[in-house]
Amino acid sequence: MQQMEFAKPLRTLVFSYSNNFLALGGDEGVLYVLSVPSRSIIFNTIFSSAITTVAFSRKDERLAVGTKDGVLSLLCPDADWEPVGELDYCESPILAQAWCSKTLAVGREDGTLAVFDTEKAFCNFFVPLAEFTHFKSVRSLAFGASGRLLGKETER
Repeated sequence: MQQMEFAKPLRTLVFSYSNNFLALGGDEGVLYVLSVPSRSIIFNTIFSSAITTVAFSRKDERLAVGTKDGVLSLLCPDADWEPVGELDYCESPILAQAWCSKTLAVGREDGTLAVFDTEKAFCNFFVPLAEFTHFKSVRSLAFGASGRLLGKETER
């Protein structure tokens, strides 16, 4: 077991599906990526806004980072964590995201939920396959095992 301390609160963390990486982010806008086997920080970068959510794609091809200013950034682990895509059409904070093999779902504070094609997102083409509007913030998202079902939790 190892303990790390950070200057400001962390708000989100996720293990990669291969369990090789742990991504963390929070109020200070710094993304940390740790190597699970070596228990060390292998990458960090600063975003212009607080990090609200992080998620790896199903085969760890991308790490999606959602921020309070409404931007979703895609980083490529195989290319030294370089940014390879960005979704920035809405200023509402991104509060939740989930990947399945075929789609990426993004939920926002304004109650919008957008579903994107994974392959097109990998090519930085973000046109929603479907978009839903709720009256309450989308707080969490999860796909079922097959990727055919998407569950959401909204603010009460």
